[in-house]
Amino acid sequence: YWDPDCNGAGEPARWIVHALAPSTTGALDLDGDGQCVLAAYIDSEDSSSPPLGMSTWQVFCDGSFTDNDLTLARPSPSPPPSPPAPPSPPLAAVLPFVITGGCAALDGVEYAAAGYTASGAPYYRGSSSSSYIYWDPDCNAGGAPARWIVNDLAPSTSASSDLDGDGQFVYPREGGC
Repeated sequence: YWDPDCNGAGEPARWIVHALAPSTTGALDLDGDGQCVLAAYIDSEDSSSPPLGMSTWQVFCDGSFTDNDLTLARPSPSPPPSPPAPPSPPLAAVLPFVITGGCAALDGVEYAAAGYTASGAPYYRGSSSSSYIYWDPDCNAGGAPARWIVNDLAPSTSASSDLDGDGQFVYPREGGC
C-alpha cells in the first residue's frame, strides 16, 4: 500500500509491503503504529501504482534493510475457461437394444434408455423386467476397472462411481464386478 508518511513524523511517501492491512480512513501512518515497521518499501510520490518493472526496494532481510532489485509486473491474463461439456443427447435419440443369447433372464429383453448417470453415460431399463444396464466407472469405488453392469437396482444418477452404492463387487445378474 502507499502511505504518505509511515510514522506521522515526516517520513517520505512510499509504497510499503506490510503484514497488516492499511487503514482505509487514516490520512497517514496507515498501520497506526507510529513507527515505520514494515517488510519492504520504496520511496515514491506517485500514489497511483507501485513502480512497475525493475526498481530498487529496501527489503528487511536478516535483521536489516538492504537494497534489492524487485520486478513488479501485471499478471498474465488467465486462460479462458474450458468450454462446457456437450449436453447429453435427448433420451429419444438413444436407441434401444435387445439382448439375445444370454441366460434366460436376459435373453430377448429389450432395453430402452431411462436416463443418464453423473458421468453422462446413458443407462437402460429392461422393458419386460426390472433389470438395468449401465456403465460404472468404478463399481466398488475402490479402483475396479470401468465396465457395463447388468443389475436389478437402478444406478445412482449423482454418484461418480459405485453406482449401486454397495461398495462391493457383487451384482445379481453378472456374478461379480
